[in-house]
Amino acid sequence: MGSNTRLSAQPTWRWLVATVFLILVAHEGHELIHTGVGRMICGGWGSRDFNVWALAEGCESWVPTLMGPLFSWSLMWTGVMLLRSADEGRRWMGLTFIFAPNPLGRLLPALFGGGDEGVIARHFLGREGPWARIAVIVVTFAIILPTLVAAWRALPERRRPHWFILLFIGGILVTGPLFFALGNGLLARGVLAERGMMGAPMLVEICTVVSVVGLAATWHWLKGGTDG
Repeated sequence: MGSNTRLSAQPTWRWLVATVFLILVAHEGHELIHTGVGRMICGGWGSRDFNVWALAEGCESWVPTLMGPLFSWSLMWTGVMLLRSADEGRRWMGLTFIFAPNPLGRLLPALFGGGDEGVIARHFLGREGPWARIAVIVVTFAIILPTLVAAWRALPERRRPHWFILLFIGGILVTGPLFFALGNGLLARGVLAERGMMGAPMLVEICTVVSVVGLAATWHWLKGGTDG
């Protein structure tokens, strides 16, 4: 990616707000595709909270586990494609699509052979020996690192390291306190913990609706890096 497609302005607060909403929607999309595919295969919903899910009792399948990473990877690579556009608005959207699926949240578990990718690797390569962990690290990094390189090259040179670090850790900064700490804490206390229409606790589904509405309202902000 050449300098002719580099973003010419600094990120603005509007773009950052819209990015936060996309992070929330991308996170729930990742979880919902796990449970939705599980529902189709198993014939019923399993249990879940904001970040931990299970198949319906008595059902076993590795396919729902794979679907979550595929969804997140697809968003990241859609971002790479958008970064190649001659239109700067599309490039701003591309940058958001790379970071919103929380690449750091995919890379960190991979380093320890964990996450969804670890489950899949151990299913096919076995739990004994180092091969599953090696496979997770190699495959995950091979898929994600090129998207991060594309994002780095697209960022304006001024304050590039600062913006890259902020966006790289942004997924964890947003979902960690809001969903994992606050959301799961409320569910543990029984707050809106009953199952909703999409198989998730009502609190999760309410947060999903709010996130989608927020993203729809700010979607056009993803296309610009200026306040004008």
